[in-house]
Amino acid sequence: MKRKLFLVLIIFTAVVSVGGWLILEATAPNMIERPHFVAIPIFLGVYQAIAIGFIDRYITADPRDAAQYMILSKVLKVLCSVAFILFNYWLLGLNTPFLIAFILFYLAFIILDSWTFTYSNKVAKRKLGDNDEND
Repeated sequence: MKRKLFLVLIIFTAVVSVGGWLILEATAPNMIERPHFVAIPIFLGVYQAIAIGFIDRYITADPRDAAQYMILSKVLKVLCSVAFILFNYWLLGLNTPFLIAFILFYLAFIILDSWTFTYSNKVAKRKLGDNDEND
């Protein structure tokens, strides 16, 4: 399961990054510097990879564990994102295009995050059903 989730994450991050870059270049060239643009999907991708790395410990037979992990993951993601934005604010100053790009990427990664937990719960339920039939 983890291997598939990591593969989906890599493909998703690449597609969203390239697509975002092409849209940004077509609509507002030279509005945001490349290193800062690239940092956004890398940050969100690394955070998602960490969440996927720990997902099998919390997606168990008890749905409350999965819900608690999902809530904890979302809260930590928001806190890390605020820290990331504040760091970039300190580094760049108030940069509106950077904030808009971050928000758009964040929304895209919320979709991936939701799919990840839905898929993981479905796999866990399927495994639990197989175990019940074998017992």
